[in-house]
Amino acid sequence: DRRTGDKFWPAEIKPIIFHSMELAVACGIIVVEAAGNGRSGEEPQGNDLDDFAIWYGKNVLGRGQEGFRDSGAILVAAVSKNEDHGRIQSSNFGERIDCVAWGEEVFSSSLPTDQYDDLFGGTSSASAIIAGAAISVQSINIEKHGQPLSPSDMRRILSSHGTPSANTNGIMPDLKLIITTVI
Repeated sequence: DRRTGDKFWPAEIKPIIFHSMELAVACGIIVVEAAGNGRSGEEPQGNDLDDFAIWYGKNVLGRGQEGFRDSGAILVAAVSKNEDHGRIQSSNFGERIDCVAWGEEVFSSSLPTDQYDDLFGGTSSASAIIAGAAISVQSINIEKHGQPLSPSDMRRILSSHGTPSANTNGIMPDLKLIITTVI
């Protein structure tokens, strides 16, 4: 994510990164992007992407707002492991969010010891989970149909077949549903 003052935002707020993502998507590459982990400090708090106005005073992250720019990336917010999958306090949120995944107590290995711990979290773990889901869906789709899904098809499928999260705009993809009924 990128920083402005004490706030962190998705990487695509930087024009060079936005255009790199846009180019990758135009070339058929699926891009998964972390929404960012809000404000730094003692009490982290997510930022509303719909309020972001850095580029010429326009909100490039607010779908439906003047100045909105779509990189084509799948933008991912972080949610709790609880049953309601509500947004974790530090995760950014807003209309631009496509998907959500766990952002707390995600097990991963830690280097250099190669031991597992549950300290991985935030939008970093959530975007890694969604990237894994995209890889799974893409692999099965290629096996079944002989060709890959486009980035826009992947974003549409992952962001419309699953469980809506409490207090975010994203969907937690349901891989079983997607595999058995969509692809």
